[in-house]
Order: sequence, then structure tokens, then C-alpha cells
Amino acid sequence: MKKKTDNKPNVGKSDIPNKVMTAIKGETVHFIIGLLCVIFGVYMLLAFSSFFFTGGNDQSILSHPNPGELLETGNRIQNYAGARGAQLSQFLINDCFGISAYFIIAFLIVAGMKLMKAYEFNLWKWFVSCTALMIWFSITLGFAFGGVLEDSFLYPGGLHGYNVSQWICSQVGAPGLILILLVTGILIGVFFTKGTIDVVRKAFRPSLPRRNKEKDENKDSETLSDKQESPAEY
Repeated sequence: MKKKTDNKPNVGKSDIPNKVMTAIKGETVHFIIGLLCVIFGVYMLLAFSSFFFTGGNDQSILSHPNPGELLETGNRIQNYAGARGAQLSQFLINDCFGISAYFIIAFLIVAGMKLMKAYEFNLWKWFVSCTALMIWFSITLGFAFGGVLEDSFLYPGGLHGYNVSQWICSQVGAPGLILILLVTGILIGVFFTKGTIDVVRKAFRPSLPRRNKEKDENKDSETLSDKQESPAEY
């Protein structure tokens, strides 16, 4: 006798990817990821803020750490966020973007609030804005304080800002870099709000509002004189 073959489709295995995707897109997963983003953002805020006060003492340990020293309970790290917080601050602030690394924290918290549905944000606009501001401030601070705080434990613009500003200066000079920063700063401001256009116009022609005001006053005086000269109706 022929054995009966089971022609039933293997529904269980084929539904696993769909179930996983449904779970990922679900509100619960979004809430958990958003909560983790907010908590990590607060942790980074604590680590960054502590770095300004304890970074000088921790730098000697972080620069040449012994194998396993940071894993010990007596690692002598003074950062309020511990050894990992000190390492994270050292990397993102000094080795990368300087003080402007705070924009990473801002985006993390905003993204977390969005995923938790606590507030409504345009994540794409926030991402572009935070990225542009972080890079712009990094280069600006790297250029402004590059030769001033060489002996300090803190690099305001980070190595990214210092190296990029030095390269641009070698290509177009310091005046060229200042013009580039000015133009890009205006473009970023226009991206945020169209009111930046009016500010730039007033900067190029500061007497324009005054002239318009004088014209309005002249029109009002002419209208008033016309009313006084017109004969009264009985």
C-alpha cells in the first residue's frame, strides 16, 4: 500500500518571519526601545557633564590603561558614570566632536520620546539638524580654540573639529574658513526658520526698517493734513 503523503503546507515555519516583523513593528517594542534611548541619553548626559570636572584626573588612566585595570573596582575613575562613562566621554568629546557631542544626547532623547509616543517629533528634521549643528560647532570650536587649549585635557572642538579646521585653513586660509562657517551657519539657520532671511537682510541693510517707518509716518501725516483741509459737510 502507498503511504499517504502530508500535503498540508508548513504554516508554522512560514509564519515565524511575519510574526517577528509584526512584533518589531508593534507598540510594545517601540516603547521599550524608546525607553532605552531616553535612559541611555540621560546616562550620557551624566557622563558628559561629569567629564568637565573629572576629566583631567581620569585622563592619565584612560590614556594608558593597564589591561583589566578599568574592570577592577578600585580603578580610580572619578567620573560619576563610572569607567565606561569616562571612556565614552573621552571618545565622543575629545576624540570626536568636542562639546557639540551633546547634540547626540538631544537626538537620542527626542527619538526615544517619539518611539514612546510621548511627544510628536519630525525625526528626520531633528536628525539632519543635530548632525549639521554638531559638525558646524565642532569645526568652529576646533578653529577658535585649537591653539589656545593645547595643554588642557578638554578639546572644545574635538580632534574632528581641530583636524578639519586645520585642513580647510591649509586650502583656503583662515579668512576662507571664516567665510565658509558664516555661509553654512546662515544655511543651517534658514533650514530651522525662514526668519533667518529677514535677519540677514537687516544685517546687509540695517537702515531699511527705519526708512519704511519714516515712509509710513509721512503717509500718516499727509492723510491727516488732507482731512484737515477738506471742507466740512453740513
